Amino acid sequence: MNPGALALPLIAVAPLLGASARLPLRIACCASAAGAVALAWFFFDVADSVAVAILPIWIASTLVTLRFGRRDEVGETVTGEALDALRKRRAALRGTVAAAERDEVRALQIYGAAKGMAGALSLEEMGPRVTSAVQRLFDSYEFILYAVEDGAPASLQRRGTWKREPPLERFPTAAAVIRPPAVAEIVPVLFIPIAGAAGDVSGALFVKVSPEPSHEDEIVRIAADLGPQLAMALAKALLFRQLELQSRRDGLTSTLRRQPFLDRLAEEFKRGAVFKTRFSVLMIDIDHFKLINDTHGHPAGDAVLTRIGKILNDSIYETDVAGRYGGEEFIVLLPRSEADGALRRAETLRARIEAEKISTPFGDLSVTVSIGMASYPAAGTTADNLIGAADKALYAAKDAGRNRVVGS
Repeated sequence: MNPGALALPLIAVAPLLGASARLPLRIACCASAAGAVALAWFFFDVADSVAVAILPIWIASTLVTLRFGRRDEVGETVTGEALDALRKRRAALRGTVAAAERDEVRALQIYGAAKGMAGALSLEEMGPRVTSAVQRLFDSYEFILYAVEDGAPASLQRRGTWKREPPLERFPTAAAVIRPPAVAEIVPVLFIPIAGAAGDVSGALFVKVSPEPSHEDEIVRIAADLGPQLAMALAKALLFRQLELQSRRDGLTSTLRRQPFLDRLAEEFKRGAVFKTRFSVLMIDIDHFKLINDTHGHPAGDAVLTRIGKILNDSIYETDVAGRYGGEEFIVLLPRSEADGALRRAETLRARIEAEKISTPFGDLSVTVSIGMASYPAAGTTADNLIGAADKALYAAKDAGRNRVVGS
């Protein structure tokens, strides 16, 4: 027997060994082809009976290699696809985690801003807190805060330089970035509607933002979350202001109550002492008011008081202060008004009241008033002295026949 025939068994099972070693299918096939060539050489050249015996073994080894080698190759392909899918899932999870972390940071920022604004009990206290929130959330310090009162928007706070206040009626009901030329500014303006849970709009916040659009979606989401928090804080501040006004103002005449008026008068005395300014006080009494109550009843008297209070509030300047001193007596503070000017204004006020037809449950009534005037510092340098001088002038007007003005 040819000595080379001793290698035939290894050649015959070479394909099977390649497959069992998890070599690629093409390598195992190459080994099978090499085995076929070796078998042919041995068979035709040597005609060794061993080659004839090995031939069935080679055929079986090749078939097994083809079957299981293909299955392994498919398995390797499936395994690669699974790894690719896992990598994609891991990348997606990383994106989800990063988004969740950003949402958490945004939520904490909004919570901090909302907590700060919720602590404000007045619009004055709310101003710095809104400024801080705008800077923290939108990296801006220029904004306009509107509040809707009695159906009309009013600008409560304004920071920065604005060419023109944006009109509320031309903007959407949801948070959005408005770009020029829809706004008069050269940079985009973030619009934040301030609406309660019921959807009723109580105001709006306009914020100048960066012109770069890359973070536009993010700041719009922040704005949408901030809007309801602003609504609660603004409603609280407006309610507190309303309660404060109600506590300071007389419910019947809408003029200041006596003590708040005296507090304001004390401030004017301090200002006069420091800056050497002059001011005047008017004491006003409705003539024959007791007769109105006795003849027409208290509802008619209340109607007269209400109308006189409105006339006073409508007739005085923005810096002036009208108050109800007691009963049918009113008092008016005229800052920076000397005696001659105060007398002229008192006469104008008296004439307007005399010409007024006051509607009551018992028909229209005409009333007159008597007015006493006193000026600081000539008539007094303390509140008691000045009011006392105006009161004496009032009684002098009544003694002179009523419906007239007398100065101290």
